[in-house]
Amino acid sequence: MTTNNSNYFLMLLFFSATFFYAQNNNLTSSPYSLFGLGNSNDANTGITNSLGKAGIALGSETEINNLNPASLGSMPLYRFFLDIGGKGEYNVYGDKTNTGKTYSLVFSNLSFAFPINEKSGISLSLQPFTEVGYTFNGIVENVDGSQDQYYSRITGSGGLNKFTVNYGRKITPKLNVGLSFKYLFGTITQNETVVLDNDYLVFEDTNFYRGISLGTGLQYQVTPSLNLASVVTLGSSLNASRDREVNRIVNEAYYNIESTESVSISDYKLPVDITFGVKYNYKNYNFISDYKRSFWSATHLTDNTGNYTDSNLFSVGMEYMGKENYNTRNRMRYRIGYYYEDGNLKINNNKIATNALTLGLGVPLGNSMNVLNFSYSYGIKGVVSNILVQEKFHSVTVNLSFADNWFRKRKID
Repeated sequence: MTTNNSNYFLMLLFFSATFFYAQNNNLTSSPYSLFGLGNSNDANTGITNSLGKAGIALGSETEINNLNPASLGSMPLYRFFLDIGGKGEYNVYGDKTNTGKTYSLVFSNLSFAFPINEKSGISLSLQPFTEVGYTFNGIVENVDGSQDQYYSRITGSGGLNKFTVNYGRKITPKLNVGLSFKYLFGTITQNETVVLDNDYLVFEDTNFYRGISLGTGLQYQVTPSLNLASVVTLGSSLNASRDREVNRIVNEAYYNIESTESVSISDYKLPVDITFGVKYNYKNYNFISDYKRSFWSATHLTDNTGNYTDSNLFSVGMEYMGKENYNTRNRMRYRIGYYYEDGNLKINNNKIATNALTLGLGVPLGNSMNVLNFSYSYGIKGVVSNILVQEKFHSVTVNLSFADNWFRKRKID
């Protein structure tokens, strides 16, 4: 091995501790994380974060591409990859009269990959799948049959995590195929405090989810410069249960009204996703584009505030590989991307759409194959209409992407 591998495992330990700490804190501060299982986690491995969510046609020759398991069929023999990331997000949201500002800083990705033989490879990753973190204060409602009013405060936190095993194999010199196994698990907690005069009711619901998701992918090299790709994720159901606590507080005295554990609730269904992608290489430039359709309407999920509809994601990205520096064999990577997602939930005939611009930089670390990847995203989500607010977010991700030659036999002169 050419690098100090003990440093890798120290970093693994540190980021693993960060991950478990993060799961007990809000992973986002977006008010739109109220809906469904929360906001989907956009952060991934370093190579794709700044390409506008595009990249299923990219290979895994120099870094891990978790977007398509088929990319692992192109891993060099004896190569080992490790990718560790974190994400910071700053949100500004509001309507015509009120605004709010929040921020979050969390773990975003831990992945490693290695070849099985000269034609196949495998990767394992752990990352947030959805993120929940919202607070609604000063909600006023009338008591049924009365002119009296009560006030409530609602908060939500938690989210689901995703453990993924990807396998890719080269079938022919031009065709790669792959399989993906995901185990989803996590908790989402919602607290509501209702105040009527000096009487308090406190509701705490903790929902537990777990389940698996399967997928497949392929990559095909049409020409040395043109790659086509596709990824299909099958629909799945997440088993769900709930713990509930209801307490009443009168004159600082607590009275338990209800306490239940592990009560089965309706499973949460995930849709079939179909993604098509293309990559075109011209000299030092890579041009990338993806299109994904998620068939949410087939899940027949319901929500008190709106209807689930099929969603579409359009994404494009470009990467420029700079000239080689005299003291390093790696090159600077400059990246830019854009995506538009029309959303899977329609409220008052408005879909909660998101569009964002992404910028990124890949910095080689000395005379090695290691890269420090930076990504910045600015986006707008939602519209100002009735109960909806518009959210503007700034997101920064930092990924350490390591590569090393492992398992190679030493030569003795």
